[in-house]
Amino acid sequence: MNIKILADENVDYRIVEVLRSEGIEVVALVEESPGITDLEVIELAVKLDAILLTEDADFGRLVF
Repeated sequence: MNIKILADENVDYRIVEVLRSEGIEVVALVEESPGITDLEVIELAVKLDAILLTEDADFGRLVF
């Protein structure tokens, strides 16, 4: 099973590095698309078929 994670900008980059060292594919917004809106983040996660990793509580409100 391949796991893909989309790491929001607020996720500590050390977490991204650890996940990658374990062979997990991680797309880090801080590298790829800094500054995009929360809705764009959700759209990107869906497009990539990725789990969204964030520390932003606002995403719960946006998703539901």
